[in-house]
Amino acid sequence: MIGIAQAVNACNLATCCDVGRDHVRPRIGGEKVASESKRQTVSFEELAYSNMLTLNALVELLTEKGLLSMQEVLERVKLLQLQSQAKNKLQ
Repeated sequence: MIGIAQAVNACNLATCCDVGRDHVRPRIGGEKVASESKRQTVSFEELAYSNMLTLNALVELLTEKGLLSMQEVLERVKLLQLQSQAKNKLQ
């Protein structure tokens, strides 16, 4: 099992987020975050794009291995959207 730093580098997330020792933190609104050792500051948009690519890769791998179908993914996305909308209406 690889650690978060290796996974971040493997997925090229290091170019789109603050990479710390045990976490990944986005930079929001283009503002700079004080850098610490082994950290890179990037935009929220870059982080979102990288997350999209990572999720796409995971879905493709899981479907290729026959562990789930694209239909199951789409159904779950729709369910989560409905749940989120319902939760937002209650607030």
